[in-house]
Amino acid sequence: MGRPQHTPGPWEYKWLHGHRVVKDRIDEDEAYNDLIARVSGSEANARLIAAAPEMLKECKYALEFLNDWAKANQCAHDQGYQNFKFRLERAISKAEGRDND
Repeated sequence: MGRPQHTPGPWEYKWLHGHRVVKDRIDEDEAYNDLIARVSGSEANARLIAAAPEMLKECKYALEFLNDWAKANQCAHDQGYQNFKFRLERAISKAEGRDND
């Protein structure tokens, strides 16, 4: 089975017809087209959901940079490196639906 695909970002949030919504684009007519989520929680929750595609992209970039840095500095066995790498890989896996926890 292939990896689940999310709607590409950027995502935005706003009040729409009395609801806080996250969309991949905000239409001028403010229709529910391209709705990602209707958020019943706080504005902070809506901002976090809207930032998800960018955060995933940056986590992947950070992991790639970290791996290149560790290779160049010959420290792939360093405990700090291993811990940071594990945390990034776990977050990416969870976002991509590969983590069952």
